[in-house]
Amino acid sequence: MNGRLTPMLSRALAILLLLIIVVGGYFGVVAPIVAAFYEQADTIKDLEFRIDRYARILEEKPALEKRLSKITGDNSIKKHLLPGTSAQLAAANLQDRLKKLITRGGGTFISAQTLDAETVGKLEEVIVGLRLEANIHTLKTILYAIESDIIHLTLSDVSVRAKDDRTGGKLGDIKAVVLKVAVQVKGYRQNG
Repeated sequence: MNGRLTPMLSRALAILLLLIIVVGGYFGVVAPIVAAFYEQADTIKDLEFRIDRYARILEEKPALEKRLSKITGDNSIKKHLLPGTSAQLAAANLQDRLKKLITRGGGTFISAQTLDAETVGKLEEVIVGLRLEANIHTLKTILYAIESDIIHLTLSDVSVRAKDDRTGGKLGDIKAVVLKVAVQVKGYRQNG
């Protein structure tokens, strides 16, 4: 063997060498570029999705801010709470409010007593024990006025007893049936 290749073998080796260079060039240069292109295309799609999502959120922002200010706004909840910088002042305001509601409704205010208050989150519970006298129609009007007041008030531990107002001492001679009522009225004030 003299070291020379036959023309056929020389052509085959040249084609094989060319094929190796082309395949190597494809996997070394072209394939990474194509892979990077597809990776960048996926990243672009993901970013476009995020931009669309953020644009929708941005469009909702004014409506959400309006709802938030409505929920957390001072006037929206404060109008339903008892005024007063302390539980004692709130209880005094509640007693005064109840006295006005009772006398306006036609009943007789007997007494009011502040009971222990509890803190419930950001609100402080104010409880007043109340005693009053009224007939059945007046009592209905008073209780409705208390529960439908703009200040959120609830009634509990209601006790009603009939008191006879007799004239002349005869059993059937009842001038009017007066009801003696004891009730606890609960309201809330903003704590702090």
